[in-house]
Amino acid sequence: MPTSDQPDLVIDNVDVQQHLQLAEPELTRARFLVERLAPQVWTTASRGKDGDWRFVLDLERVRRFRGILNGDELLLARGSAQSFAQRLDQVERRGSTV
Repeated sequence: MPTSDQPDLVIDNVDVQQHLQLAEPELTRARFLVERLAPQVWTTASRGKDGDWRFVLDLERVRRFRGILNGDELLLARGSAQSFAQRLDQVERRGSTV
């Protein structure tokens, strides 16, 4: 898990496949989701000829998406209009779940 001293997180297809145990079609969808639906969270993206891929994620940008409950909130966070991270911070302090 990244720390506050580590502003970026590197993810690649090998790590994602190992940690989430995804089959190849699911792994391709995961890359597509990060690459196309959340371009504002990564700072660097690369793909190799053999299908390997890698993203460098800006953790502060990712944090904005924590606590989202529905599509409307996702759109607000994507447009940088609002962060929902405080919701989970409050829940964690109370010791309950969303």
